[in-house]
Amino acid sequence: MNNLISTLITALVGFLSAIVGGLYATKTEKQATARIIFENAYHEIFELMEDKFYDKTLSDQEIKELGKKIYSILQKSNGYYYPSLKKYALWMFNGEYNDSLQELWFAFSSTFDKQYEKITSLIGIPPRSRYYRMNTKQYSSFFHLARIYFLSKHGSIELLLILIGLLLTLNYFIN
Repeated sequence: MNNLISTLITALVGFLSAIVGGLYATKTEKQATARIIFENAYHEIFELMEDKFYDKTLSDQEIKELGKKIYSILQKSNGYYYPSLKKYALWMFNGEYNDSLQELWFAFSSTFDKQYEKITSLIGIPPRSRYYRMNTKQYSSFFHLARIYFLSKHGSIELLLILIGLLLTLNYFIN
């Protein structure tokens, strides 16, 4: 009986070690790929559009020029990018897109914003702070701003303190 239990424990430890090792190897590969994506494309695109995220005042001509530049960056990056980004960039300047270029820019900004956060997180680059994002208007709406502000690392604590303050104030006026 003891041999059976010992054998089962040994097999379980081996199995769990293989799973943990596989997860580590996968994460390491994802980090290496994320580094290539960042260096080949995303860093340059971010520099290009840093103060233009979700900008509703861009003219169609400005959007077309940005589309050409972004497409060129993605074209040089050997496929290391999120595929929708290249399609959006192409639509910005090739004339095939029949709807509003502002809406297309908004869709590109949203997709790139999410992908940039994902990639920089994987490779250990500090996230853009909520104050930086507020000051550079890197948010799509009031609700997006609220989510960035209150769901950030320190924002959750601030939200909790605000709620406690409101409850204490309410309690004071009720009693």
